[in-house]
Amino acid sequence: MRDLNMVDTLADSGGDRAAQATQAIEAASQIADPMLGRLFAYWDARRGDRRFPARCDLDPLDIPTLLSSVFLVTVRRDPFDLVVRLAGTVLTDCYGGGLTGCRLAELPSSGAGQLHREAARTVRRGAPALLSGPLVTRADAYRRVEHLLLPLGTGPDRVDMLIGGATFRGYPVGERPHRWAGAAQWSVRARPAETVRPGLVANR
Repeated sequence: MRDLNMVDTLADSGGDRAAQATQAIEAASQIADPMLGRLFAYWDARRGDRRFPARCDLDPLDIPTLLSSVFLVTVRRDPFDLVVRLAGTVLTDCYGGGLTGCRLAELPSSGAGQLHREAARTVRRGAPALLSGPLVTRADAYRRVEHLLLPLGTGPDRVDMLIGGATFRGYPVGERPHRWAGAAQWSVRARPAETVRPGLVANR
């Protein structure tokens, strides 16, 4: 069985072709993107004096303008895994399809492996992280992405879920990273992000 310590060790030995930078986050002021900053501030307010809040401490009605860019991840154990529970429409559009029930390690993008590893670290450490850098998606769309990962749990040392936010921006043609060969394996094409209406796509 692969436990959390093993996953964290593997995170140091692996790397995606288009690697992203990871930053530990302790305050909203460290986050340049306004939407992600607001999500962190809300999470921070709801935890109070605890290391992290529980899922039941959060109310989607408190953050209606953020929901299209928010995702929830369930932490499974025995064996350890990270599975998308719900995802906002901005994410499903940019990744090129529904994400509910998808393992983080199998997201249709060039950064899936690194996102999974950093999310596993967030679970193990119980501390927020921000990933930023290039990404190539199912639709072979070049993006610069920022993923904010925030732990949730019912106990002081056990993370049961992650809440996250993501922003995607297009690269100028001359600054695009190299084409990712894996994109050719996907047949579903994504629509431009600007056409997507805000909302959440969740398990039913």
